Amino acid sequence: MIDKIEHFLVNFCITVFMGYFSIIMGIVMALVFSFSKEIYDNKIKKEGVEIFDLVTDFMGILLGVFVLVIF
Repeated sequence: MIDKIEHFLVNFCITVFMGYFSIIMGIVMALVFSFSKEIYDNKIKKEGVEIFDLVTDFMGILLGVFVLVIF
């Protein structure tokens, strides 16, 4: 559970902080982080890819974009 909250918050923060300069850059940086983390988990840690990690990553990105567009 804590892992999912971390995924959500990290991607939200990356999207908002990098999106301050460009929303596209924020989205791309968060996606690169998300997929890099899952590749690392799969190849190095041999844990496999967790779909729910990616889902919470995308939720954090979407909230970050929403915050950037509204504010």
